[in-house]
Amino acid sequence: MDPSARLPRFSFQTKVLVPVLVALVLLPVITLWIVNSYISRQMQNESRQALLTAEGVFLNSLDIRTRNLASRFRNTVNEPRFKATAGLRDSKTLTNSLRELLDELRDENELIFYTNDQGQLFAQAQRDPATNAAELARVAGPIIRHALDGELGTGTVSTGAKSFNVVAVPVLLSDTGPLIGVLTIATRLSETTMLELKSLTHADLLLFSDKTITASTIRQPELPAELLPAIAAEGPARLILPVEMNGEHFLALTGLYEPSGPQRGFRYVLLASNEQRMRELMNARLTLLGVSLLGIFLSSGVVWFLIRR
Repeated sequence: MDPSARLPRFSFQTKVLVPVLVALVLLPVITLWIVNSYISRQMQNESRQALLTAEGVFLNSLDIRTRNLASRFRNTVNEPRFKATAGLRDSKTLTNSLRELLDELRDENELIFYTNDQGQLFAQAQRDPATNAAELARVAGPIIRHALDGELGTGTVSTGAKSFNVVAVPVLLSDTGPLIGVLTIATRLSETTMLELKSLTHADLLLFSDKTITASTIRQPELPAELLPAIAAEGPARLILPVEMNGEHFLALTGLYEPSGPQRGFRYVLLASNEQRMRELMNARLTLLGVSLLGIFLSSGVVWFLIRR
């Protein structure tokens, strides 16, 4: 028996239709893969660029905030009333003056203390009794010592799971001296401040000190494991990676804020949400897939109709 007789015989229509169908299927599949790869890369590039822009705005906003605080409190110590009170060198009188000054300031200004020319804590006033003033004065020591040398001291410190902008202003008895002490103001990076920064950067923010969150725009954030090495003191200063937090997808940027001054800054994480972009990508995939399937069915029907005539 002829072996060729055992082979299945295909009709002319089938021989024509099968290659056409294969081509019609492969073409949209390849197109879908190329377009999907392009859109995914574009989405990542846009997210990355948005995050880098947000970081620039964030760092610049912190520097502006520090300069504004320094300018404001420099004017405070130059007021004749304050100079006269400091010149009395009376702890009780100066403490009352600092309390009045704290009442005039915004809630973010949490602690004011005065150090004499020997570097000893002489008077203080604080808004939150839970704030450890002695510990804050200790960690702000390099900033205060800088001011005792006659130079304005600025920086950031963290203590008690809080981060503060610290400004230390030399107090001179007259315009030409001598230096009689240093006025130090600790302004907390509060929730209100963080939300203001979020509105400027369009990104969520997390601030860290020794792996502890000191300020955040996300309530009770659950840190993903990928971020833990990045926020460690010995971790890389800069890193960009995708993460998932509280069921939402983000592109995260970690960095180290190091302001000009005697005190080291803090680690931060900026989070740009990818949820909307991912939904747009999924919608684009589904639209392209639907159009491709419709094209396949219509083309197959036209070819089948033509070859049957």
